[in-house]
Amino acid sequence: RPEETAAINPVYPNPSTQNFYLEGGDLDKVSNIRIFTSKGDEIAVTTFRDYQNRLLIGMSGKQKGLYYLRYQLENQVILAKLVLL
Repeated sequence: RPEETAAINPVYPNPSTQNFYLEGGDLDKVSNIRIFTSKGDEIAVTTFRDYQNRLLIGMSGKQKGLYYLRYQLENQVILAKLVLL
């Protein structure tokens, strides 16, 4: 089970058809966002802050399936499964 922190809410929506979001807490402390396929290969994704001050993780055009999100929140590494439909 992924680690959870009170500072940042879990990734949503999950599953999703193209975009995932992180919100809550201090998103400026989120760094080193990486996405991996179920085989462990790192893939390039678009990340940016949207107008609602959420961190958008863009997966548009990626193959459907299971992915793993890894990011750093200050000195803590957070892991989460992402399902792309």
